[in-house]
Amino acid sequence: MSMFPASHTSLNQLWAELLLEELQRRGIRHLCLAPGSRSTPLVLAAARRPGLCLHHHLDERGLGFLALGISKAADATVAVITTSGTAVANLYPALIEASLTGARLVLLTADRPPRLQDCGANQAIRQSDIFADYPRRVVRLQPPSVELPPDQLLQRLSAGLAAIESPAGGVLQVNCRFDEPLYPGAKNTDFSDYLAPLAQWRGSDAPWGEPLSPSEPVMPSAAEWQMFRDAPGMVVAGAQVRHTPAITALAQTLGWPLIADIQSPLKFDSEAVTQIDSVLAGPGRALLSRRRHLLQFGGRLVSKAFQGFIDAHDWDQFWVVHPGDYALDPGRNHNVFFALEAEPWCRGLPLPTAEVSAGARSLPLALENRALADSLNARMAADSQLGEATAVYQLLQHAPAGSTLVAGNSLAIRLLDMLAGTAPAERRLRILANRGASGIEGLIATAAGAALAGEGPVTLLLGDTAFLYDLNSLILLRQLRVPLVILVLNNDGGGIFKLLPVPDQALLEQHYQRPHGLDFAAGCAQFGVAYHCPQSLPAFTSAYQQLLANGGGVIEVRADADDTVAFVRSLTAAHKSG
Repeated sequence: MSMFPASHTSLNQLWAELLLEELQRRGIRHLCLAPGSRSTPLVLAAARRPGLCLHHHLDERGLGFLALGISKAADATVAVITTSGTAVANLYPALIEASLTGARLVLLTADRPPRLQDCGANQAIRQSDIFADYPRRVVRLQPPSVELPPDQLLQRLSAGLAAIESPAGGVLQVNCRFDEPLYPGAKNTDFSDYLAPLAQWRGSDAPWGEPLSPSEPVMPSAAEWQMFRDAPGMVVAGAQVRHTPAITALAQTLGWPLIADIQSPLKFDSEAVTQIDSVLAGPGRALLSRRRHLLQFGGRLVSKAFQGFIDAHDWDQFWVVHPGDYALDPGRNHNVFFALEAEPWCRGLPLPTAEVSAGARSLPLALENRALADSLNARMAADSQLGEATAVYQLLQHAPAGSTLVAGNSLAIRLLDMLAGTAPAERRLRILANRGASGIEGLIATAAGAALAGEGPVTLLLGDTAFLYDLNSLILLRQLRVPLVILVLNNDGGGIFKLLPVPDQALLEQHYQRPHGLDFAAGCAQFGVAYHCPQSLPAFTSAYQQLLANGGGVIEVRADADDTVAFVRSLTAAHKSG
């Protein structure tokens, strides 16, 4: 590596180069940025670095979600550069989602110097604490000055990075207050004397501060584990679970049923209970009610019925394992929380004393789940009408094995959760979702980020309101090298509200569902995106395969929300009556 240069056009530019150099040395490879003037020193520093992959968006709200999608798909730290003013505020939704789900982002937010605050200066807003306590760490820099030694600058950045490099992840905000001049002048200045404290750093490619070594994890003792495993129990795999084979192996060893949420890759495991809503509506509920211990990896479960069962059940022991700051336990009834990834936790357990615990009774539940899945599969295969449920079913049958499926919230992810058990065994889709705050914004940008970070095709499933919410992110499809197919379920507004006990139809439509009467042909044409609106299931399958083969695009499925609501309710109602 060549020596970090001493000659720069300004102190602003030198500081920006130091920040970007240290981020690169800490392993950051993706950087997302939007246009702006106050961020010029950072943009120029980024543009001169061939080792960085630069991604652009014209909208800072979408920019944050673009970075979020890259971070989630690549399990990597992603940097973001914005200009000052409300551009910074537009990062808030993505920051909240990243904070709640452990995605790692570094936000380099340009700002005016303090002397321009509270005096009517243009585009000067108060950035101090703008994101409340959602960032794991905030580094507030004063305007570049030779009074602050460069080693202290790197030390502050290094401490902030160390805070998000733990398995818990999170967001670091670096507030960069640049004064004029922002653009390079005609002459360079030699900063050799100023950079003297960085002599060793400048001559190497090592970061200023190495990531912190993880502390020794707290694990159950042999006696605690023996007590826990010898009672009848169940294993639950939710979101934020990265290492899954160890969970399957542990459940098999214990003889406990494994219940997987759609956000876990285990949802497509042959050992997993996939039809949990239907199971809870039938004889399987009694089998689950006899379970005394619960071992949950991750959380944020999509099934409201199953989460309600967990919350209300009187567990003797309820252990939660996930690398965060707190247990993902809405019912607040867990006993022990282990802040660790699933794989090292499973690997660190004391060896079991028997092949299957004395409380293992999972076979009847597995048989019931298989029967329910087979019945649902037969029902869906026989349905020749194109609707939301049948479109999701066909998507599960035809999505390329191993590809990524980004799930929107509301009805989209619930249909996926209910129908995942019908997917062919070899399908093994990777599911990504923004379920930290379960917002509907930024989903197109999130999926585009997932496509930028991966090597295979990406499919986004979302509703019409969410599509409208992020329409301008269709421009991101120009940047992609892998196909992104967007499947829009258009039921003319917020169809999920029809599942709620809103008092009357007029109130539901006016204040909740908000029918809009729009289709998306013109919007796709505006952005030059391929568009299909199939009228039959064969046409839907053909359109999906065509878009996968030709770089992606949009499929709009127009449907009646009443039909979808009836389908969702029938899955449990038929089982109850049977």
